[in-house]
Amino acid sequence: MPAMRKVKQFTLDVGDRKVRGTFSRPETNGDDDRCAAILMCDGLATPSPFTDELFEHLADALHRAGIATLTFGPCGQESNGQATERLAVESIDAASAVFRWLALQEKIDLRRIGVLGFSLGSIVAACLTKRTDQIARLCLLAPTTPDDVLAHISSNGDGESAPLLGVEQANEHYFADLKNLTPPQDAALHDRPTLILHGAADRAVPAEISYEYSRAIELADHHVQHTLIALADHFFTQQPGRGVCLNHITRFFESMGQNSALAKTS
Repeated sequence: MPAMRKVKQFTLDVGDRKVRGTFSRPETNGDDDRCAAILMCDGLATPSPFTDELFEHLADALHRAGIATLTFGPCGQESNGQATERLAVESIDAASAVFRWLALQEKIDLRRIGVLGFSLGSIVAACLTKRTDQIARLCLLAPTTPDDVLAHISSNGDGESAPLLGVEQANEHYFADLKNLTPPQDAALHDRPTLILHGAADRAVPAEISYEYSRAIELADHHVQHTLIALADHFFTQQPGRGVCLNHITRFFESMGQNSALAKTS
């Protein structure tokens, strides 16, 4: 059964846009305890049922471990259902504003705030980590890069991978300035434990793409763990891949605040 949680909806003004967020705090912590929290970024222009399901399972696993979660997305959409924000500008600004909102919550332990980015959201999460050193841990799940996304756009959304990424649902402005972003280097700027997970059978983002992040972090001589999950697809839809994914992420964020550092990969 899903873990019991307290849910709070909120809306923030970010420039001339509005961002809607959902903050979920596990009831198991009690009203007087400060808990760890994870900001979860999907980076999508429009909602995806596959991502929503994965995030729901992730949130439930984290709540069972006593960790709060926060998800967010744009409020406004065009008449055709497409989102109006740009990944390179508004999505990262929105993540920054939501992170500040999360850090101000009185029931949250400021020493134990992590960020998780999935797929397109890995770009948002990695770029966010450049803006603050208050992020205790970073997890990149099936991460993509600007070059990989632009390759999907240049192919006009042909093939199987573009729909999985959500590229074909974005309007012409959504990926503006994407080429100017350097998320692998941004993720390596501050030394924080970083976990990178990728499905070995991912057909949306090839597993080798995620090594751009681990290489950049290793070159900076910072802490990173990179793990491929056998037979897992982009959304980790099947067992045992999903269970392995959830276990890795839960253990990684549970250890926030502990003195032991994440071992470097060789």
